[in-house]
Amino acid sequence: MAEVVGGMDFPSRGKYPWDEWTDGQVRRLRKGQDFQCDTRSMQAYIYLIATRRGMKGRTVIEDDDTIIIQFVKE
Repeated sequence: MAEVVGGMDFPSRGKYPWDEWTDGQVRRLRKGQDFQCDTRSMQAYIYLIATRRGMKGRTVIEDDDTIIIQFVKE
């Protein structure tokens, strides 16, 4: 039978540095360097993260591989 253990601190497995990216600064993210998914998917994910954090996400897709982002407090 599997052993029950006390507390365990599991490491965060966050794929992106959201704490850094949500600091209010304007950032340029590049596919293959800063994110791996489709640029439109990343844009949708940014809006989801903004909502979850009580913020507003601003984005501009420059081309198929580059997106400008900013998170602002509502």
